[in-house]
Amino acid sequence: MCNIPLISVCICCYNHSEFLDFCIKSIYEQDYKNIEILILDDGSSDNSVEVIKNLQKDSPIKITTIFQENSGCIGANFNKLLDLASGKYVSIISADDALLPNAFSKKIEIMEKDDNVQFVINSQIQSIDENNKYSFDVVPTMRLDKISEPCAEDILNLEFNDIHSYYLQGSVFRKSIVDAVGRFDDDMIADDIVLRTKLARYLQNHPQMKFVTLHEKACLYRQHTNNVSKNSFRQMKSVLQYFERYWPDRENSKELIDWSAGFLKKEPLEKWYDFFSINKRSLSLLKEKEVLNLICKITYTDNVLIKIPFILELNKRKNLLTRDKEVSIKIFGIKFKINYKKKRK
Repeated sequence: MCNIPLISVCICCYNHSEFLDFCIKSIYEQDYKNIEILILDDGSSDNSVEVIKNLQKDSPIKITTIFQENSGCIGANFNKLLDLASGKYVSIISADDALLPNAFSKKIEIMEKDDNVQFVINSQIQSIDENNKYSFDVVPTMRLDKISEPCAEDILNLEFNDIHSYYLQGSVFRKSIVDAVGRFDDDMIADDIVLRTKLARYLQNHPQMKFVTLHEKACLYRQHTNNVSKNSFRQMKSVLQYFERYWPDRENSKELIDWSAGFLKKEPLEKWYDFFSINKRSLSLLKEKEVLNLICKITYTDNVLIKIPFILELNKRKNLLTRDKEVSIKIFGIKFKINYKKKRK
């Protein structure tokens, strides 16, 4: 009988058949030996289900599976896996990523020695490509790595100002604290950032509790053409939902404004209506100088005007927007004052 605590590794899969074997074997090869694997396939259209079943049949450790129609909700899917997890500790990973061999042992040893340590994270991550080769110029270094002993407030500041603090992949959490914070939010697209925020706020309210940061790598983060993070509208929607729910009383951060302006620059005007219709937080970005400048530089066309009411309204005021004066305008039923100064030649 194993005398070390069980860790449950929760894996979400969607069309990751080509990466599954590498991911699962990276868990087999951990130097920590009391592990269970739980995999949820979210309605993959490739042969992921077949690959999972074959891996389950040949696995040297227990694998529990869930096969379902596609939901597209990563947080809700991980919650289903957490419902089935039996471990004292849990770790979360996507099926296209993988782990380095020492991802768990040091972390669990730290937590077994100190009951106040609720989770252990890594401030660094290693990027790999579709061929399992290391790449060093894709994933930026996390600012958390520059803080020697970060606290919960540091994590929250990074989430608000950088929209990121650390990767869940490779981290180890006491299942008790993940349960205590209510796990992921089932009704939101955002997942990692939500759980990190809930955990950090929980620690703020329980000052005896803490976390430990290891300034080293534990996870191989896969960069490939189908990364969820490369769906720019989904990413923006998840971030805007997150800011509206978890920072309702704060003004827009510089990073959020920059993300939004960058998104709008790249997207066709037809996509702008969807963007500003997401929620009150997206609508509030119409008051930001960077976003207003983009709107005022639009070349108006009949096709766009028909589809986007607020562009139509701006077009009505086009003659005013070329002057150095403040213009009052109503967009989505909300009044704004736009002060647009035309550049002098």
